[in-house]
Amino acid sequence: MPSEHQARFDEALDLLQRSWEQLKSRDDVWRYDHVVANLTTTLDIAGRDAESQRILEDALGIAPRSTPLLRRHAQKLAQEGNWEGALAQVDSIPSAGIEPQDELVKLHGLIRTGKADTALKEARALYGRLDDDRLREAAAALRLEAASELNSLQAELDATLPAFPNSIVLRSVAAGPLSVR
Repeated sequence: MPSEHQARFDEALDLLQRSWEQLKSRDDVWRYDHVVANLTTTLDIAGRDAESQRILEDALGIAPRSTPLLRRHAQKLAQEGNWEGALAQVDSIPSAGIEPQDELVKLHGLIRTGKADTALKEARALYGRLDDDRLREAAAALRLEAASELNSLQAELDATLPAFPNSIVLRSVAAGPLSVR
């Protein structure tokens, strides 16, 4: 983080911590689950992983069905490489609360746990549902990654690259496996 932003970052972190301290004992704490999700993310950025984990576990104990908290937990598990745990957390998010970012974490998890065939099918479906080009490009990259595991990279590249002809992301994902051939 640039030093000129550190004071503002520290101020925001302090506000989030004070908010959580006041909110966590309320009967309606579940209404404020986004505050603790943001707090844990901010603590992770600050390199305070153990504190972030402790707060997230406490918050999940209070609001175990909270979509923002389940999402944040899935993200943390994925960052740690615990793909089975990340998949379980994504699967526990109520279907009405699933967002594209959750589906992208799930796709990564499916690939990392040896389920590339399922990942490819789901990545194609997600790609078709998305309107946002950045998210579509991410889904296309995961299509390529899954296809590479299934030895069908070239066909998938031919199907995805026309929509993003200048994509460094897609070319980077494909470059490694194609150069090995």
